Formats: sequence, structure tokens, C-alpha cells
Amino acid sequence: FWIAMSYVYMLVGATVIMFVQAIFRYRKVYRLQSIALLATLIVIMTGDITYVAGLIPVPGLDPTPFTFTLGGFILTWTTTRQRFLNLAPVARDRVIETMADSLIVLDNTGHILDYNPAAENLITDIQKTPIQNINQLIGKSLDLVLRLPDLATHFGKTEELQIEFKFKHNLNEQVMSLYLSPLVNRNGILKGYIITIRDITSYRKLVESEREARQMAEAQREIGTALNSTLNFDRILHLILEQIGRVISFDGACLWVVEGDKVTLKITEGMAESIIKIDTQMILKDSPFELAASQHQPIFFANIQQEMQTFCPFAVEIFQSLLIIPLYSRDQILGFLTLESLQLDFFQLKDKEIATLFSSQVAIAIENAQLYTKTQ
Repeated sequence: FWIAMSYVYMLVGATVIMFVQAIFRYRKVYRLQSIALLATLIVIMTGDITYVAGLIPVPGLDPTPFTFTLGGFILTWTTTRQRFLNLAPVARDRVIETMADSLIVLDNTGHILDYNPAAENLITDIQKTPIQNINQLIGKSLDLVLRLPDLATHFGKTEELQIEFKFKHNLNEQVMSLYLSPLVNRNGILKGYIITIRDITSYRKLVESEREARQMAEAQREIGTALNSTLNFDRILHLILEQIGRVISFDGACLWVVEGDKVTLKITEGMAESIIKIDTQMILKDSPFELAASQHQPIFFANIQQEMQTFCPFAVEIFQSLLIIPLYSRDQILGFLTLESLQLDFFQLKDKEIATLFSSQVAIAIENAQLYTKTQ
């Protein structure tokens, strides 16, 4: 008898431990279910244990049927009021807890009732403060938690809402899409909201890349049309500096033409006009020009004050960064286009890629203009 009872009590003890773990593991609805089931088990076993242990003052009275009845009432309340048979914590654990999108349940005033781990991570990133316990956010207004004050104006309404918002995470800008869906009962009374938040940063970057690619293709076409509109050498040089500003930002620009072993400044644009004199010449050998020519691709300097102290035309106090674009036509170097900026580390890899595409058009236009000039 005692062996059998010990085995039964051991199983009951293991069940109690599981319910206690569930109380701390699950959120509001599931926690109430676990508490109710634990209470049912304790009520039922209290009668059995007191009878077996001989703690009943009335000889022969077994309270187990009475405690079973009381436990039945508690279980009935759990089934009807807490939807014990309708909600599955295990399914939720597999689906909701592991989904990549953030899911938040609100009441009809916009206060948080429940949320999944993805939402917890998102809120941690937004607030830059770790969440200490699972109930820390329960009851807080979502507009304050997400730092979206305009969201509060929608609470209490039954319309759906979709917005995008941004925040900084590890110095990178994250773009999120928030969809708010109202929960309305059969009588049309608003009971709460379901919020889903998805990270669309990669999608937005893809859309932006496609937009920039279309703009670049259009700009290249228009630039090609402009450069082919004349064969006048001076006019071509002016057009080059005008058109490069459409695709790459700069504060100053210079166009240099190779003449033997030297490069000669032919035209300037922007702030370079008042700093570097026209017809300035430099020896090509052992200069940054030679480095760009040898690599057959644009090169940029993040801090010319430190990297180019002996390169006089650009090592002036006003300019901080530099992009040198070699102009090649059929493996022959015709000249260089330099772009200067007042900001440190201004030119990026994207500018270098754009300059590479632009340089071939410029070189062809210069070569055609030079050939035309020679025939006159």
C-alpha cells in the first residue's frame, strides 16, 4: 500500500513542479490556467493526504469525495472562464514564441497584455535597456514603450492601421512595419488589438537600391546625351563638371589633362575655383595621380591633411577628403577628375563605383573633343 501511495505522491509532486514552472514561464492567460490547475490538484490531494495520514478528527470520514467535488468546480471555472480547452500553451510556444515577427496583444486602451520574445527583443533594442522580468511591460502603454506618440491617437478606434517607423540599433537605422488589427466581439464592441511588427530594413534597402539604379541609368543616359551634344573642348570640360555633380556630391572639382609626363589643371568647379589656379601643373610620377592610373580605377583619401601633406594642390586646410578618377580610353590615360569635400571620410565605395561608370563616358567625350580640335 505505502509503495503504491509513495509512487502516486511522487507523480503528484512532479506535476506540481511542472505547474509552478508554467506559472513563471507563461504570460497572463496561460499563467491563470496553470494557477487554476495547480489549485485544483492541491484541493483534491489535500483531502486524500489528510485521510491517509490519519489527520481527520472524525474516525472513518474520508473527505476525498468532497475535495474532488470542490476541485471539479475549480476545473469547470478554468474551462469556461479561462478557455482552458480553447487555448494551447504548447502550440503557442511553438508558433508564437518562435515567430520572427513581433506580436503584441493590447487592451482597448492600448496597454500591453501579452507579447512574444521577438517583441521583447525589439523593445529592448528601442529602449536600449534590457527587460528584467517577463511582467515588466505588462500594463504599459504601447505608444510610450515604442516611443511612437502618434500611435496613442488610434487607441479606442476600430479601424486597422499600418505605419512604418525607424530607430537606431548599433549605429544602423532599422525600418519597421507596424500593423494594428482591432479585436471586436460579436456585438461590435472593441476588446483590444493585435499588433504585429516586421523588420523591413532589407526590403527598404532593396527598394532604395533599385531606385538608385534606375536614377543612375537615367543619369548616365542624360549625361551621355549632354557630352555628345558638342565637340568643343572647353565646352566639354564644363559639361563634365556640371554633369558629375548630378551623381556624386562634392564641394570642389578639378579636371586635369595629361600632357606628356605632367598633368595640367584645365577647369575647376565649386570651392576649388578660388583655391587652385588654372594651368597648375604636376609631375605625374610618384603622385596620387600615378597611383590611380596604375590601378585603373578611382581611389579616395579619407583625410588628405594627413595622407597628402606633400600633395600641394589639395593639401589645403579647407579640403578634408578627395576622390581621384582616372580617365582612360582604350588603355590610354587622358586625364583625371578630382572631387574634393570639406568633410572627413566623405567619399564612400558607392561613389567610387559611380565614378567608374562615369569615367568611361567622360574619357570618350574628351578624346573626341581633342581629335576634333586637332582637325580644325
